[in-house]
Amino acid sequence: MFKKIFSAVTAAAICLTISSCGKQLPEPETASKEHVYREDRIELAEELNEINKIMYYDGLIYLLAAKSTDNENGFYSVKYIIDVMNTDGSLKREFEIDLTSGAIFPYIEDACIDGDGIISVVTEDYVYESFTIHRFSRDGEKLGSAQIEDGLDELKGMGSLALSSFLPLSSFLPLENGRYLVTVSSGKSAAVITAEGKIEKIIKDNNPTEEGYANGLCRTADGRIFMMLETFSWDETISSAVRETSLVELDIDGGKMGESRSVASGGSFRDGTDKYDLLISRDSGLFGYDLETGNTELILNWIKSGIDKGNIEGEINILPDGRIMFLNTDMKWYGSIGHRGKEYISLLTKIPPEELPDRKLIKLFALNLSDYIRQQMLEFNRNNPEYEIELTSYADYEDGLERMNADMIAGNIPDVLVLGKDGAGYDILADSYISKGLLANLYDFMDGDPDFDRGDYLENYFKAYEVGGKLYEIAPTFTIGTIAGKTSRVGEKEGWTMEEFSALTADMTGEEILGVYRKDAVLELFLNNCSDSYINRNKGKCSFDSDEFIGVLKFCNKFLDEDPAEDYPYLYETAKSLREDNQLLWDNGAGTPKDIRALEKGDFGDSVTLKGFPCSKGNGSCFMDYQGIKFAISSRSSVPEGAWKFVKSFLSDEYQEQFSGQQSGRIPIKLSAIEKKYANEQKPYEYVDNNGVTQYINENWYYTGTIDIDIGYPDEADAERMMNFIKTVTTVQRNDRYVTAIVQEEAGAYFAGQKSAEEVAKTIQNRVQNYLDENR
Repeated sequence: MFKKIFSAVTAAAICLTISSCGKQLPEPETASKEHVYREDRIELAEELNEINKIMYYDGLIYLLAAKSTDNENGFYSVKYIIDVMNTDGSLKREFEIDLTSGAIFPYIEDACIDGDGIISVVTEDYVYESFTIHRFSRDGEKLGSAQIEDGLDELKGMGSLALSSFLPLSSFLPLENGRYLVTVSSGKSAAVITAEGKIEKIIKDNNPTEEGYANGLCRTADGRIFMMLETFSWDETISSAVRETSLVELDIDGGKMGESRSVASGGSFRDGTDKYDLLISRDSGLFGYDLETGNTELILNWIKSGIDKGNIEGEINILPDGRIMFLNTDMKWYGSIGHRGKEYISLLTKIPPEELPDRKLIKLFALNLSDYIRQQMLEFNRNNPEYEIELTSYADYEDGLERMNADMIAGNIPDVLVLGKDGAGYDILADSYISKGLLANLYDFMDGDPDFDRGDYLENYFKAYEVGGKLYEIAPTFTIGTIAGKTSRVGEKEGWTMEEFSALTADMTGEEILGVYRKDAVLELFLNNCSDSYINRNKGKCSFDSDEFIGVLKFCNKFLDEDPAEDYPYLYETAKSLREDNQLLWDNGAGTPKDIRALEKGDFGDSVTLKGFPCSKGNGSCFMDYQGIKFAISSRSSVPEGAWKFVKSFLSDEYQEQFSGQQSGRIPIKLSAIEKKYANEQKPYEYVDNNGVTQYINENWYYTGTIDIDIGYPDEADAERMMNFIKTVTTVQRNDRYVTAIVQEEAGAYFAGQKSAEEVAKTIQNRVQNYLDENR
């Protein structure tokens, strides 16, 4: 009883704290009970060590898998089988299939069942770089095998994958008359293949010079076939590559591409049904898609149904009775590592709304959704009978960021807002939301919660995110961006001004200072890591016409105009250059004992100082979060106690200690978890072998550019040094796509010799200030 009363008082205190700062909070909404499904699992046999595909045909499930068994000589033998199952999971029959046809190591690329019930399996032989199509009856009788003839090279695109001499198939779709439609991993064209492996025709890309790739084939119930096409172009206004997604109808008989429809980049299309032209799986759910209007209709909400969309493998099948079936896995993310669990078949049945309990709604808005957030939302919904999180994913829209901003400003406010990064890797900044009073001060939640103590966390980390002494957003993990140099060359003091930096490097080339970089790349490093030196977030003012920033422009002009050639000296020998004093600094970052050990014993071969980027604020090093997981709570939330409960779960011991392992690339913000991480990094790397025995690697090898050396493991002195270092960091890396675009555009005139650095700085100052004024 005491606990219940105490919890109620705590919740009331949090509500009072928030509501007292403004208007009365609205009444909580009840979570929707529509589009919710119950999952029944069909467990698969233990001896199936690899599930390649599940297919649905004529009321039965066809499961293609590999079985590995130990033979008497201690070697593994593999056989390939097809299990035919009823939809209740009972095995109807099993037959072994023969995938041999001269291949030394056949690898299953894909499989399908055509309208006549013929099962086709395409295998890849890495040794001979060939594909083979194997055909079977529904009873397992082999109908023949045929190697696909040479010629698929014509399907290659322009991307980096296209440099490979041999590319895997990315799509394998059955056509009528025993033919198939295929695409390869980097290409934007498709090929029609006969059952005999002959290339009947190639459906050419209409724009072969545009970089991109086919991201799947799908078919409507009436037989129309579409390619999901991803293309990339450079947008000068934001200095970034932009991805565009379209559905392109394929004219198989005419051998050409037809009408193209622009669609939102988030999601993947699947075959349609009698009711929907196509299906599309997105962050927030499974939708039916109307080709004529482009409208979507929600069928299934993933989060509300307890399904981690990121764990779904292969096709999603809607059965005639409305149930939904797909291959699933118990993948769990712990720290930076995904632990793959057991595979099983999910069979989902819609739950009548009257069978679901009433729960208070927590609205969560996100532009991009990471595996960590998805996993935490599912866990929260399972364990909190009072609340239910409902996701609005703006990745589901073509203009996601603009739509989210419009919704927020129009008053469609979430309870929890995920502020991360957009599709191009730029930060979604909270500044405009803060200036409009849309976000709550998280310190109020922390200080009003008797179970939370700010002193348990890296408080300078909180302070780095402050605006006007208040904390409006929080990221649960970080890395550190900094610049390191040999102490003998740069001195013992951490941090430096632009004047000090310029004096030391005045007679050096750009390569001798930071290595091989383009001018605009170095400029972006300064913009991201020294943002607080040029933009005052409290006042919404900037100072790009300062001597400091003019000095940055002049420094950047020391570097290359274009990307270096592949054979450029020292391009791939950074450690060698650092050790031999051919390069002064390295912007590799450091935040843990193993980082400082690698820098001193490996990269530089000498004592180093973490100088950071030259700037007027802090020590020039900054907190970063490459994953882009930042949370904010609305100042107008109707369920502030529930919103805080969810955000606080990312600050819990359980979540924070995920990142204390040896291999985690991120640092937790709770002091106890940091201490565990630092202690773990001092131990030899360990792993569990195939016999379940823990093994240790006592050496810690590092490649210096010329030789491998054993740099050993960090010690307590390294741990103490890095703990002291991270407690001095006072700024956060901010990557504003619009500020970056303005600065890069104007700086180009200086780099080209058309304007002076002073002229350019003045223009940048005026344009960025206008941008800041417009967004407050």
